[in-house]
Amino acid sequence: MTIGDLQDYFENTENPKFYLVDVFSWRGRYDEVAFTPSKHGNKKESLGLIEKALSETFLGWKGGDYTYADYTQTHFETEQSSFSDTALYKLLLND
Repeated sequence: MTIGDLQDYFENTENPKFYLVDVFSWRGRYDEVAFTPSKHGNKKESLGLIEKALSETFLGWKGGDYTYADYTQTHFETEQSSFSDTALYKLLLND
């Protein structure tokens, strides 16, 4: 999923199955972005974090500056030090 896909999801889904509560450079590949998903939140804040991902520069886990575009691959983590990319699956499967 790209940032653009994620943005489309939040813009076009009346009742999302999850929300976004944080954004950061993904530890697995710094040139890709990670979001922290949550059952609690709202669309406006989630879209704000997507906009932040598209407009700000992020520091990689071991240094370096990274910017992201709508075609950048997204990942989902519970914390910045993780790189398992399973946070969204675990959140959705625990329903």
